[in-house]
Amino acid sequence: MDQLGIVLIVGVLVISAWILIPRIFPHPQMVCTRCEGTGAVDEKWPNPDEPSGWHELKGQCPKCDGKGKVKAA
Repeated sequence: MDQLGIVLIVGVLVISAWILIPRIFPHPQMVCTRCEGTGAVDEKWPNPDEPSGWHELKGQCPKCDGKGKVKAA
């Protein structure tokens, strides 16, 4: 019975560490290079398939999902 209690306590400690440590020490994040940290993009580049000849991207940055930061690898 003592071993079961020790196993349960260690299990609870491991699970709580698994949840709490990433919140205390978050992954390093870098400023997004596509939106330069703003989270918004307004880009235009040539695309012969479009009727206007240009492809436009306006709004939320697709690389960082509008957060302005990306996780460092």
